[in-house]
Amino acid sequence: GGVTMSPPIEPRHTVVVGGKEFFDVPTHPSRVAWYDQFGTLGRQGSTTLMAAHINYLGYGAGPFAKLTSAVVGDTLTVTDTQGRTLMYSVQGVQVIKLSALDMNSVVYPALGAGKERLTLISCGGTFVPNRSGPGGQYESRVILVAERYVE
Repeated sequence: GGVTMSPPIEPRHTVVVGGKEFFDVPTHPSRVAWYDQFGTLGRQGSTTLMAAHINYLGYGAGPFAKLTSAVVGDTLTVTDTQGRTLMYSVQGVQVIKLSALDMNSVVYPALGAGKERLTLISCGGTFVPNRSGPGGQYESRVILVAERYVE
């Protein structure tokens, strides 16, 4: 199996609120946020970190709608901002409760020699509606980890 991903990718950053670091969300539900301070697609020894919505109220399915359907061994094909096509092998997909998520292990994983890692993050798990008004939020995060060998 495989997943192809070519939605618009935009550089985003982390923001500090109340002494805690958070990922700035994509500017539109159709876009993928790339946290360029962590890694760059195609660079050996780096972990590229991206986030996008699986769905969005009033918009529908987001760029990462099929994230949880990926399985170990699937090929993930990504078109970067320069139009290069890069192929990664899915190493794992996890749904982790937000309260149990260790972002250091997600952002700064150990990498094998000659490897490049792509980590995709989205919301998932149980959706908890807001008590007042529309919308809500997911209790968990979906983390997909894929690697490619870089010569």
